[in-house]
Amino acid sequence: MQLCFSGSKRILYSSRWLCTLVVFAVAAATSAGKPGHAETYAALVQHFEVPARQAHPWVYWVWLGVNTRRADLTRDLEAMKATGITGCILYGNQAGTWSWHTKLVLIGKHYRAVKTNEYKDAYCTPVPTGPMPAWSPRWRKLVCFAASQCARLGISLVVSNGLANTSGDIPIKYGEQNLVWTKLAVHGPMVFDGKLPTFPVRPPGGNFPRTGAPTYSRNVAVLAVPDKSGVSPGKVINLTSQMSASGRLRWQAPAGEWTILRFEQVPTGAHNFWGYYSNSMSAKALDKTWAVTMAPLLKEMTPSQRKALKGIEDDSWEAGPTTWTKRFPAEFKKRRGYDLLPYLPILAGIKMADASTRAR
Repeated sequence: MQLCFSGSKRILYSSRWLCTLVVFAVAAATSAGKPGHAETYAALVQHFEVPARQAHPWVYWVWLGVNTRRADLTRDLEAMKATGITGCILYGNQAGTWSWHTKLVLIGKHYRAVKTNEYKDAYCTPVPTGPMPAWSPRWRKLVCFAASQCARLGISLVVSNGLANTSGDIPIKYGEQNLVWTKLAVHGPMVFDGKLPTFPVRPPGGNFPRTGAPTYSRNVAVLAVPDKSGVSPGKVINLTSQMSASGRLRWQAPAGEWTILRFEQVPTGAHNFWGYYSNSMSAKALDKTWAVTMAPLLKEMTPSQRKALKGIEDDSWEAGPTTWTKRFPAEFKKRRGYDLLPYLPILAGIKMADASTRAR
C-alpha cells in the first residue's frame, strides 16, 4: 500500500490504483487545451479524495485470547467503518496466554525458539478477563456475532485458520510427518528370524487437549541392501511383506554382507497453542482440521452471517521441516513414472549407484 499526505488529508490507496491514477494524470496532461480536460482533472481529484472500494485498506483484527464482549466487537467494527476500512482478517492469536520469553537460536540448519532470561525488563501482562481459546463454543458465538456486525456495516470478514494450517484438536497421526529409519547388519547365508529395531518416538510437548494416541508410527518399507559401494537400485530387495505387524522379520539372507533398513513414518510433533500442525501433504489431514474448526463455525452461522464471510486465510509457515506422508510413494510414482522405494537407502546414507544418481 502507498500512504500519501496532501495538506490535512491522508489518502491510502493500492499500488495498482496508483498506476491507474498515473495513467489518468498523463492523459490529463496531454489533453491540456483540448475540450474536456478540466472535467478529466476534476475526476482525477475525485478519485484521490474518494477512492473506489477495492482500493480501501483492510486490517488484521487480532483477538489475543481475551474473553471479550459483544459491545467491544461492535465498537471495533464501527471504528473501522468510520475510518474507511472495508475488510478485516480475524486472527485468533493466543498470545495473551504466554508467560515466558524466547529468542531465536540457530541450531544446526534451523532457527529454534528457546526460553531466555536475557531480557530483564520484559514482561507479559496477565489477560484481564481470563482466556478464551480459539474455536471454543464461546469463541465461535462471538465470531458469528462479529459476522452479523460486518454484514450490517458492509465490512468483509476473513477468518484465519491458524498458523501453518492448524487450529483445534487433531490426533497426532494427522500432524506433520517425517521419514525415519533403523539399520541392522546381517551376514549371509542365514535365515534371519527376529524383531527389527524401531525408531524411538517420544510423546511431544504442548499444553493443549489431545485426541487419540499420544504417539504414532507407521511402517513404510523394509529393504535389504548389499553392503558394498555403488550397488544399483535393482539389487535392493523389498522385504516389507515379510515383516509381521509386530515388526518380526523372517528372511533367507543370501551369501554376503547385508544391511536391513526399516523405514517408518513418525510425527514431527510440531505444534502451537491450538494443537498439532496438520500434515501439509495430506488432504485427509486437512479434512480433520476443517472438521474441528471451520465446519462447526459455518454450521452455526446464519445465511446472512455466512454472506459476510468472504474468505479463510491460512497464515504463515511455522511447522518446521517435514519429509513424508502416507501417499508419498504413490504420488511420486504418478508424477515421476518410477518407484521411489528402491532409492530410499540413499536417504539413509547408503552409497548406492553413482554420485550423480544419489544427488538426483
